[in-house]
Amino acid sequence: MPEDRERLVDRLLIEELGQVMKTGMNLSGTKIPFSKTATGFGAKLGAKMSKTDVAEREMRLKTEPKDLLLKLYAWFAKNGRLAEEAEEGSMRVTGVIRAGLMNMSPVVLCGEIGDADEGRCGVHITGFAKEGLISQHAAEKGVAKLAELLGMLKA
Repeated sequence: MPEDRERLVDRLLIEELGQVMKTGMNLSGTKIPFSKTATGFGAKLGAKMSKTDVAEREMRLKTEPKDLLLKLYAWFAKNGRLAEEAEEGSMRVTGVIRAGLMNMSPVVLCGEIGDADEGRCGVHITGFAKEGLISQHAAEKGVAKLAELLGMLKA
């Protein structure tokens, strides 16, 4: 049974925040005993204490739904990673990219394709990111990155 979207988004953001923390520790040369446990715990704590920022955008595109689905898969493969395998017949893609200041903030993006008619379809893009005290607008920037690619297909 697939995870519900809220749990999936939280899990992905916690995993990615842990990766950002590990990268920072590796770059700084910090040697901490039990660092895997520490970064995992720190990521969970930080994610629970931070609010989740949400950004959305609707677009109408001049393309077939299956072609758009393939474009989304390719875009996530190049710019981030796919977060879950789509169920057969599903027209939803979820992936993780980096956005915000210096592309350090993980952003979960969901693209849901619908409203197909005569070589056109609609797509609803939703971005989720954890924000600290100083908002980096990472969710908005992530949605804008994906919308830029899709803008070439506008109806």
